[in-house]
Amino acid sequence: MYTIKLDELEKILGYKIKPNTQSTGLDIAERTGICTITTDNDTAKFDWYYIEFDKTDIEKVYKEMYREFLNVIRANETDIVIIEDTFLLRCGKFVQADGFKKLTRFGTLALAVCFDRNVKHEFILAKSSRARLKIKMVTGQAKESVAKYLKEKFNIELDDDDLSDSIILSMLGLCEGMDFKPAPKKKRIKMVQYINTTGNYTKINKKTKEILGVKKSSGPYKGIDIIDRPWQVVWSYVILNIIVRVGRWGYRIMVSSSGFQSEYPGSIPGSPTN
Repeated sequence: MYTIKLDELEKILGYKIKPNTQSTGLDIAERTGICTITTDNDTAKFDWYYIEFDKTDIEKVYKEMYREFLNVIRANETDIVIIEDTFLLRCGKFVQADGFKKLTRFGTLALAVCFDRNVKHEFILAKSSRARLKIKMVTGQAKESVAKYLKEKFNIELDDDDLSDSIILSMLGLCEGMDFKPAPKKKRIKMVQYINTTGNYTKINKKTKEILGVKKSSGPYKGIDIIDRPWQVVWSYVILNIIVRVGRWGYRIMVSSSGFQSEYPGSIPGSPTN
């Protein structure tokens, strides 16, 4: 059992915490992490554990998991359940459909209990749940990164890193105004590159021709198609040069008509001499 003051929890998470609330986080798999946090007016009490089911008999797993959820999700006691959502993992042309289907079925068991007992529930992806609390992630070490966050922020030491996500999920259920909607997908920008007037490579948005960056080191950007300089860019360069030259010509006329003698004849102060 771990206890923390509500004001301290609010300061760490950056959210107002709901008092007198019980939130349960479920990181569901054949090895399921479960965390329940109960708050009163002053403190929050954490209780976490995991259950490992027999992977050799899937029907037995379904039955035992459902019974466990009946024990964990209680009517008139549990206020909200946060269930880790599933996603379809793609590896090139291949997808891990079997694992996706199995985890999704596990999640529906918890969902069924929530419906039966009229308990509020939310789904959120593991990646999104960590992002909500601004947890610094290390590639390939997801569980370890979350466990490190819990240690540094709360001084919570876990015997098993598989428990870490369930604790994060249960905390999200206590945060007022928490957004459980998935973040909108960013549109992928098709980029191309060309050699600019300095001999370096400029990458641009293929559709809008917006300049996205200029490579300072030698050689092109890797993995980006090379094209001829877009006519929009060429004409922009030409027009800019015309404007500069017309400006200089107008300045010379103004100087000669006023009788003013520049220290640097034929040039605009602060600009390069022709």
